[in-house]
Amino acid sequence: MRGSNLIIVACLVILVTAWSVPAHAGPKTDTVILVNGDHITGEIKSLSRGRLSFSTDDMKTIFIDWIKVARVESPNIFEIETQGFKRIFGSLAPTEEDGWVNIKTGDSTYTQRIDRVVRITPLKGKFWRRLRILLDMGYSFTSADNQQTFNFGTEISTRTERYLRQLSLSNFSTDRKDEPGTSRSLASFTSKRFFENRPRVYFSSLVSAEQNDELGLDHRYTGGAGLGRHFVQSNLFVLGLESGLMISQESFTGTSNWELDLDRGEANATDDYNLDLYLGTDLSVARWHDPEIDFTMTMVIFPSVTTSGRYRGRLDSRLRYEVFSDFFVGLSGFMDYDNKPPVAGVEKADVSAALTVGWAFNK
Repeated sequence: MRGSNLIIVACLVILVTAWSVPAHAGPKTDTVILVNGDHITGEIKSLSRGRLSFSTDDMKTIFIDWIKVARVESPNIFEIETQGFKRIFGSLAPTEEDGWVNIKTGDSTYTQRIDRVVRITPLKGKFWRRLRILLDMGYSFTSADNQQTFNFGTEISTRTERYLRQLSLSNFSTDRKDEPGTSRSLASFTSKRFFENRPRVYFSSLVSAEQNDELGLDHRYTGGAGLGRHFVQSNLFVLGLESGLMISQESFTGTSNWELDLDRGEANATDDYNLDLYLGTDLSVARWHDPEIDFTMTMVIFPSVTTSGRYRGRLDSRLRYEVFSDFFVGLSGFMDYDNKPPVAGVEKADVSAALTVGWAFNK
């Protein structure tokens, strides 16, 4: 189970570090007016995926469904993003009309419908306010064959005016009685740079390392870059597509197809280094009133340039339900596929799913 222990240790370090971060509470000068007329005074921590995180003296941090907010006011400076991917830096000035926000930037005021505001990030306390951490883990045991399945994963992301950076670590491990254990590990770092004049478009770069015993993959190191575009962004739904080029170095365990071809009098060697196209999509759906839904999915296809007819695919998904503040239960899964593995006698596909429990920081 190569890579399993390293990923588990990394996730535990992240959990301890995030848990120990002090909460620097600012003055409670912000006001939220709900559609039912209630007024709440406190501090805006963030708005993301249709949820307003709001800190109060009496109730500590609460989460408010954004569709239940009629007005919001604050003298503090925020980065505010709309459905049209426009980013505005300013305070939230008072408004007399429900369903609208006034964003004050210097001597100008920008008026926007409240349901078209999709993200609010305070500019003070930048780093920890912009940091988002998700941790998931799961375990299952089957007594009939003494099989144990364990999965652990984390996502850490931070966003600035022009960049979104994300580190992802995941591991699925299976132990069976009287049989060797298997594992699938993936670590990746992604950086997206958004263009000021074309906020829907971004430049993406990626490095990753992975292994998969079921596919005979000892390791694959990948790096590449491309362009992406967000087509939809709302408080419920986010959809983005991207494409580019990747170069990878991979090693498989087993008898190579090159050696088998030589036995047949053929010569069809596959280099350990590969150049691939990649086509990817990111989908996110969030709904914080009944029924509550928090679903994310990433799918990537890698048509090979160096090996004719070969293509690989990867699908990762997660469905979560919040049981109480910051803690979730859910279902996570993946599928890896390679239609032309460079070695014989290995599976072309590996699929797994597991029930999980998880914790979120600045979700």
